[in-house]
Amino acid sequence: MTVEYNFNIYDTANDKVVPGVLATEIEASSITTELSHVNTDGEDINIYFSSALSSQEETTLSGVVSEHLGVASEDRHNPARHAHNFTALFDTPVTYSGAAPNAVKVNEIETGLAFIEDDLTTSWHRNPLYNGEVVLAGWYFETLSDESLSSGEIKNFYEECENSFVALNITAISGAPFNITVSGTSSNDFTKSYEEISENITVTGTGYYRSTHRFLGSPYFSIVEDNKYCMFDPKRYSMYNFNFSKVTLTRLELEWLPDGQDWGIELHVHHLCSDGHKHLIDSLTFDNSDLFVRSGLENPGVFSASGYNHAIDGSKGEGVIITVNQFFIGELSLILWYREVI
Repeated sequence: MTVEYNFNIYDTANDKVVPGVLATEIEASSITTELSHVNTDGEDINIYFSSALSSQEETTLSGVVSEHLGVASEDRHNPARHAHNFTALFDTPVTYSGAAPNAVKVNEIETGLAFIEDDLTTSWHRNPLYNGEVVLAGWYFETLSDESLSSGEIKNFYEECENSFVALNITAISGAPFNITVSGTSSNDFTKSYEEISENITVTGTGYYRSTHRFLGSPYFSIVEDNKYCMFDPKRYSMYNFNFSKVTLTRLELEWLPDGQDWGIELHVHHLCSDGHKHLIDSLTFDNSDLFVRSGLENPGVFSASGYNHAIDGSKGEGVIITVNQFFIGELSLILWYREVI
């Protein structure tokens, strides 16, 4: 369960906010509590963390917000991180065949939306049937927190795992190192079969740990060794792992077709790290509050972001999780560009 902290755009240095940049600034600060995401609602800035901040971290967060300039990071070569600048750009590429009048040119070096030849792509396409969160790649559920487990106990914490990995955020521990045994039905990615297994996760202190198996149903947790104790936040997740390859993300492109005047999009791209915690790569927010009316096939929106240079090692259990909170969107496509690392 996430904890929300609320600010106003007038709390920032220039009375404006770029959610993705603000998220990056928060993660670069001394705050150690995991950031979930940042979004905006009119003049409100909503910042979500995996758990409550300490009083010192709250002070730090207020300072980060007050110093936020509301402009894109220069090192990302991107002049339009938020759709408020969408129609103000005059250097949009005319060579792009999808929706040239509404496309965003990423930087002055590129020709239109032409990308270097050695970039690979993977893409997702959805026709959303409802307003709300749509999962494009993977998922990450954080339904419980501060669960206790002692020697000799066998506990079940999940409602259901849906072919999910298990992650444990150990928040308190006594008697380390020891094994937490996760038992249940597991699916094998290679043989496509199911079996009852028990996997030992060795914990040496506080922090994140993850299973190497996917589980179905409700797995059980236990500590066999004597005089051991811990508290943890159990999580379950899946991700897109680039076919277990080591890659470098370079850019993304988002295209959408609104089907109502009050449309909105909030995109989150996370790196699922090898220990089972997620790290925000980018957060993009688009809305129709100050744009010309877009609706249907005649006015698609296109946005491209570059300069990520973000390493992901699928061979070590890493990947991406991509979700989009959307309202009145009839069709949505996302393309990720990446390079394989040999």
